[in-house]
Amino acid sequence: MTVLHQAVRVCLVALFFGLVHVDRLPRAVAGIARPDGAFLGNRFCHHLGELSFGAYLIHLLVMLPIIATLIQNYPMTDPSRWAVTLIITVPIVYALAWLGYNFIELQGQKAGKALSRPRTISA
Repeated sequence: MTVLHQAVRVCLVALFFGLVHVDRLPRAVAGIARPDGAFLGNRFCHHLGELSFGAYLIHLLVMLPIIATLIQNYPMTDPSRWAVTLIITVPIVYALAWLGYNFIELQGQKAGKALSRPRTISA
């Protein structure tokens, strides 16, 4: 690993630490970081975070056939193919991730809570 890669990693860790622990930073630095943290903590970003694992799981299953179709049937430059793929893939992936989250993940969490509830024994 090069020095540049190591420096980028350290900077990313410091950045995320600052966003998470903004109240522990000096006042001048916290004033800069607080709006970013507020944006990342809003309802949209929270829901996007809830869907991110499902999107990660499904994105290649959606994206690869789209790219193959574009390569075979539509001659275009690489940047335009990338843009078209992104425009088609993102809504489909996040719609499927939303369905998976609501009908699989949340239902599984409810079932897990019901199964892990302490049982009362009547005498």
